[in-house]
Amino acid sequence: MSSDRFPLNRPTASRLEGCCEINRQLMKAVSPTHIRVRGPRMEVSLHDRWPQMLYGLRAWGESLVITRNGSAVLGQTREYPELRFSSDYIHARSPEDTFDIDFPPFHSARMVIEERGDSFAYFAEFLDARGEVLHKVCTTTATDMEQMVIWTEFHQGFPRPAEAPMAALAHRWRRVQQRHWFGIEEADEVQENALSLLLLEARKRRFPVRLMTGNEGVVQASIMTPHRLAPSSGWMFASDDATGLHYDPETFESVIVHHLPELQDHPPVSVLKCFDDRGDLCLAVAPPSPDGIGEWNSLLKAAVCPR
Repeated sequence: MSSDRFPLNRPTASRLEGCCEINRQLMKAVSPTHIRVRGPRMEVSLHDRWPQMLYGLRAWGESLVITRNGSAVLGQTREYPELRFSSDYIHARSPEDTFDIDFPPFHSARMVIEERGDSFAYFAEFLDARGEVLHKVCTTTATDMEQMVIWTEFHQGFPRPAEAPMAALAHRWRRVQQRHWFGIEEADEVQENALSLLLLEARKRRFPVRLMTGNEGVVQASIMTPHRLAPSSGWMFASDDATGLHYDPETFESVIVHHLPELQDHPPVSVLKCFDDRGDLCLAVAPPSPDGIGEWNSLLKAAVCPR
């Protein structure tokens, strides 16, 4: 246990319980052995039955669903998607292809109650073995808070020791296949600020774009018609009423337009991709649907210039 992370003590418990009814319900529902306090936040350790946990998030109703990496953070206000799981339960996808999840990188999870001035924020975090957050689900004013408490009570616990090397190997092989499938042989390098110029052009035309970001565990996609684009704490922030994208263009080592050939019933399409200094894909922007490729190509040509 790190020096700034402590078991729950009675004064802290009394303060949390005295703030609001939801906190009182959580304190009654959760065993003290699963609780740790770190500054203004209380963390409830959760077990690692990932498919069961993600399936249960749908009961929350509306939530803010977030996936991130070191350069981009994509969040969407929505009901958690219905997932379809592989037969070995190490992979899941949503029917509308907005979420693609590999479970082998998942290592631990926690429910966080964080004090923010006169109110509290509540969110579930799913972390890798390094302690980096892969996926995050936050309550909103429309969330069913009683269902959040029930979900936390049911899933409290500790993760089991790593025990599935074959699952991890299968995960790595799938990623290798994907890298070869989505090679970048047919690509043009473009200017470093191409993403911001593209989002500005999309805002001017009121044209929706499909955003995709992720990490080794979760890929999340969302369609956004940018209403706003502005600096935010050193990053850039683009949003509409349901979706928000934070990104740090300073961390993009290269930005390319990747020309994908026709695949099955999908016509050829060009996709803007941003990579970090390790060569990892941070963020991709594509047309919202095959029907919008003509307008997308016009937008791309107006906003992006090959180097």
